[in-house]
Amino acid sequence: MIIRCSWDIPRSVCSCRAMRDARFSAVRLVADSPDAERDASAEEVAASLTVQGFCLIDAGFKQKEKQAVLLAVRDEAKALEQDFYRPEELVFSGLFGDEGSARICPLNDREELKEGLKALDQEMTDLAQVTAPFLSFKMGLQIASRARAVLHETGPLEGRIQKLTEDEAYAWLSEFRFGRVMCIFCIGPGSGDFELQPYEAHTKAIKVPSNPGTVLLVRSDQIRVRHLCRTRSFLLSSQFQASAATNARLAPNPCTGKLQAWLDSRLKVLKQQETEDRRADLPRHLRLIMNRQTFKGQYMAVRGLASRVAPCWGAETFWCGAASGLDAMLQVPLMRWDHEKCYDPDENGWRLYKTFSQHLSFVEGVDLFDNKMFGITPAESKIMDPQQRVVLEVGFEALFSAGYKKGRIMNSLGGMYLGYGTGNSDFGHVERAGDSAAEGSFGATGGSAAITANRFSFCLGMKGPSLAVDAEDASGLLSVHMGCEALHSKGRSTANEFSLCGGIKLNLAFFYWPQRQAAGWLSKTGRCLTFDQNADGWVHGDAAVNVVVKTLSDQVDGQLQVKESEPYLASLCGSAVRHTGFNASLAAPHGPTEQEVISTAVYAAGLTGVDIDACEMYGIANTLADPVEVNSLCRVLRLADDDDAPLLLRASKTGIGNAMHSGSAVSRLAAFPSKERAGEFDASDPDFGHLAVEFVEFVESRTGVARSNP
Repeated sequence: MIIRCSWDIPRSVCSCRAMRDARFSAVRLVADSPDAERDASAEEVAASLTVQGFCLIDAGFKQKEKQAVLLAVRDEAKALEQDFYRPEELVFSGLFGDEGSARICPLNDREELKEGLKALDQEMTDLAQVTAPFLSFKMGLQIASRARAVLHETGPLEGRIQKLTEDEAYAWLSEFRFGRVMCIFCIGPGSGDFELQPYEAHTKAIKVPSNPGTVLLVRSDQIRVRHLCRTRSFLLSSQFQASAATNARLAPNPCTGKLQAWLDSRLKVLKQQETEDRRADLPRHLRLIMNRQTFKGQYMAVRGLASRVAPCWGAETFWCGAASGLDAMLQVPLMRWDHEKCYDPDENGWRLYKTFSQHLSFVEGVDLFDNKMFGITPAESKIMDPQQRVVLEVGFEALFSAGYKKGRIMNSLGGMYLGYGTGNSDFGHVERAGDSAAEGSFGATGGSAAITANRFSFCLGMKGPSLAVDAEDASGLLSVHMGCEALHSKGRSTANEFSLCGGIKLNLAFFYWPQRQAAGWLSKTGRCLTFDQNADGWVHGDAAVNVVVKTLSDQVDGQLQVKESEPYLASLCGSAVRHTGFNASLAAPHGPTEQEVISTAVYAAGLTGVDIDACEMYGIANTLADPVEVNSLCRVLRLADDDDAPLLLRASKTGIGNAMHSGSAVSRLAAFPSKERAGEFDASDPDFGHLAVEFVEFVESRTGVARSNP
């Protein structure tokens, strides 16, 4: 394939003078050319687009075989007469103007195209593939995909304008927003001119001839294109769409703003007309956008994140392992304790204070600590609960990832909310030979549950609330709920600047294992088999997770302003906390209460059940609790709305066991996007509404949090 275009013009991006003085010529494009020649020509095309914003190509349609293709496409276009319609101005202004797109026919299903249109559609795909690497190198345009092909009929305006629907507006909005280079094939039979004019310059437009077989590439985000032809003629166009990172950097087609405003106002009207008995007749993705736009509350954003989850340090490594189905369960290592002394395969071994559970997912390095970093003496650090030391390190890592350094943290109104076993820490049951003098001096604070959170605030100088939260396996999510509540501006007191929320659980002794076996909670197989008919309980696991939560937006002069300059990982949009009250037993699940907390969390986020696509479950591998939870989720998120869309259920405990007080924090970690992926999100992308990405519902035994995830 040879693509060659040459102009003798100054090098400037879409320069008005360059466009006015351009001397362009279309050069033959040969499909079977050598790779080196094809790449050289593609590089020249990218250079031409960089300099003047358009490139004229002769694709070789003067050959008989390709002329036959054009004739076939004209016949196929005439056969699609019933599918053509006259679009509204919001649409044709972003295409070829009122005459160039007098009638259009989007080809949504490429598989059903006939041979001629299939051939031209494939030509567009080939052209995109050939030029994409050079567009990235020359212009910084990372072309990720191409949009659907659209047939245009050029001619006088006739007939009634087809009313624009919300779904159609959304489709065009996506094309205009992501489209950076438009590929246009002139099918004929008539000949005319393309009128090209930059959006941001008041200069005389230039005209480029459009004969049958002509191919034009044009920067659709910077140049307005109109097609003028005295006779009826057909064109085929498609947008080469850039990645989200590219779109976050460059301004979109100006038509995008008008189309976005129309869609926003339309969705607002539909939301106002909704009642409990009558909902807007919209596709799921538009209903979700509508609910986000009309949400009256305040979203919270996760600005920083740090974790230590078996068998690795850091969230990025954990995501890689979780995505590949990592099994982190190992036999209890000697570095923790000699488990042979307390192991008994007998199910009644708990009577002799032994346990049949011998597996654990453990975090390495809990014995390591940089005491100078936090101004702690070596003597005090020796007798500190290792959980206190890990909280200091992981908490500071989370703040650092959110853009906070020590100087900025000191004297800040930051809150510390830590899910922690305040009444059953293993540290008091660890066999150790310590310094008796140090034990006497620092023993009161070294193992105190309350000090675990307070020490972090003390060492880093945070003046917000500092407390440890003990709600067993729901502690991690409850800490997030409390941290988000402290960020809300309620008009009566000063809200937190930020909240550091999370949970920690390190298994340092087997003291409580026989008791949990007696309660029927532990698995004899050594695995947490959620969703499996062989599920027989859970396995212990280590974990420490902290997230930095701040408000996603602020009210400035009555306008909602999204904070786009800060790191962004996800949005926390709604939460709810409930207790089952009087139930069959203290630990028995209660379906109606679970349904209530799920629906309350979804309502707090301004959503409906069908807006939830995926759910991170509590998933404790209990033959009673798991079915009740799945049934509750299905009833609220799908059956209540009679929606047959699939609902994704997952449980992180199957890979790393139950980390108890930090278990729900690990569930939250498992669904957060990585920093690399989060960096590609565009807050103005219509796929994300205005503020957030796809919502995911978290459910714990007593706490539910609805949140977003790309």
